[in-house]
Amino acid sequence: MSVGHRDVVVIADDLSGACEAAAALGGLPVHVDAGMGGRAPSRAVSLGSRELPAGVHLARLRAELDRVDDEAIVFVKTDSILRGPLVPTLSLLVGTGRPVLYSPSLPEQGRRIVSGVLQVDGIPLHETGLWARERDKVPRSVDDLLAQVPHRIVDGPLRQDALVPGMVTVCELTDNERPEDAAAMAVERGAILVGASALCRALVPFRRPYQKPLVAVGGPPGVTVVVGSAALSARRQVSRLADDRRAGLYVLGFGDAEPPKRPVGTGIVVVTLDAGDPVAGRELDPRIGTTLLEQLCRWLGDDASDLVIIGGETAAAVLASLRVRRLDVIREIEPGAVLSVAGERLVVTRPGSFGGDASLVHLVDALDSARSSVAKGNNHV
Repeated sequence: MSVGHRDVVVIADDLSGACEAAAALGGLPVHVDAGMGGRAPSRAVSLGSRELPAGVHLARLRAELDRVDDEAIVFVKTDSILRGPLVPTLSLLVGTGRPVLYSPSLPEQGRRIVSGVLQVDGIPLHETGLWARERDKVPRSVDDLLAQVPHRIVDGPLRQDALVPGMVTVCELTDNERPEDAAAMAVERGAILVGASALCRALVPFRRPYQKPLVAVGGPPGVTVVVGSAALSARRQVSRLADDRRAGLYVLGFGDAEPPKRPVGTGIVVVTLDAGDPVAGRELDPRIGTTLLEQLCRWLGDDASDLVIIGGETAAAVLASLRVRRLDVIREIEPGAVLSVAGERLVVTRPGSFGGDASLVHLVDALDSARSSVAKGNNHV
């Protein structure tokens, strides 16, 4: 089956998702601000709408869809554990009259659909605690989640006749011997593809080649790690980084009258946003997260070091404060963790719920290696 090479436009509800999908496609420019002009033909766009009212999210999504060329492939990146405005998103896409192929499976993170239930490392999602800070009730199955959306769940490999206009077709990607074949069927049928980065990666054979930018970094060789996730795993990662790399730790707490003084110089600095007791699965409670993010941006000031930012909403706020509107994605370091270039700065973004205990150590080491490579004259890292 041949569908030719086309531009691919990724639309994500948060920045880490946009970067993750761009990396899955082998590298794309990521527009941090959904409203910016000068769009590349193939691109990833962050709507910044994960925690916004559904009406605002849908307005941004409609506007972005209207900007897509007719021949381009559209991939809408959604959360692999079903969080965020997924149901409104799918309802809007169904309303376009096009087929919609949806797959939240992410095999490398142990996330797949089994008998209509999303499992994480073999445990049903509703038994994991990953939705502990969500306002809505965790869905017990895909049918439960999509009860108000026309849909069908494919049992086994995807067939082209399963892709019906005005309906969501849900498939488990690993049921297909070659995920690329499922993606090719969807593209040939004019479907909008929706889901996690594994489905996005299946589009690589069909996208037009993208010339990655040359890398020329400046500034001091320091690293600032910003952790805006309340996940317990993130706390363990910070502790491991402090122990293994002698990182300086700073906590910005909600309601602090006097934030700690920003350190000056090189090395590794870790700042965590503390909104109270850590829980599994998501970023800061949005009711207090905004205040902490504003405090963080003042704390960063005119910092010029490389960045590791944990949490999509946190990444968007930090980069906005630094007036970064575009990231050029280079590659994925580990699942969900993406290396990009912003001007003369290297940036790594990663969702809060990803990574093992040594994840931050690996990311900081990868930044150090990339910067050393550039210093030796290698402009492709």
